Amino acid sequence: KPGENVLDLCAAPGGKSLLIADRMRPEGTAAPSSQLVAVDLPGTRIERLKSNLSRAEGVAVALVQADLLEDLGSVLREHRLPLSYDAVLIDVPCTNTGVMRHRVDVKWRLQAGDFKKHPRQQLSLLHAAARFVASGGRLAYTTCSIDAEENEHVIAGFFASRAGESFKRESSIVSQPWVTGHDGGAAFLLRRNV
Repeated sequence: KPGENVLDLCAAPGGKSLLIADRMRPEGTAAPSSQLVAVDLPGTRIERLKSNLSRAEGVAVALVQADLLEDLGSVLREHRLPLSYDAVLIDVPCTNTGVMRHRVDVKWRLQAGDFKKHPRQQLSLLHAAARFVASGGRLAYTTCSIDAEENEHVIAGFFASRAGESFKRESSIVSQPWVTGHDGGAAFLLRRNV
């Protein structure tokens, strides 16, 4: 919403960041009071993220190249950016099983071990993202996977931990292509207790 600070983690290439920025833009000629911080690992996708973020209007935008699992807090402090956000989005790396019709390479790239490796990484990323959610703030966890191991099981693991005690699950959806007629994926909206 306008006036909020939002943290977009795993942000590249930036499509979701632009959508968030559009939602945050104030009506009329009001000065921007919203801030969007987009974070991703340094690498080849950063140029596209920069290009996409340059199109955001009416919202203060910052691009941070950092590893969420290292010490994002230090990097945010170094850039004089907030450590607490009204909303945090983490669209985690996943097996991409929900978008196989567009990414045909997935069938050949996936290995049996990926269904154990990805959920461990996803849970670590979710825990790291939760540290930046303000009291009463929202945390959105999303994947383009249709597999329970990367969705419901990760959320269950989060709530089974101590960090999960600070949040409640507000809503969730799992889109199955054979039901919805479009790409598959999942989204879980969590809210930090006040």
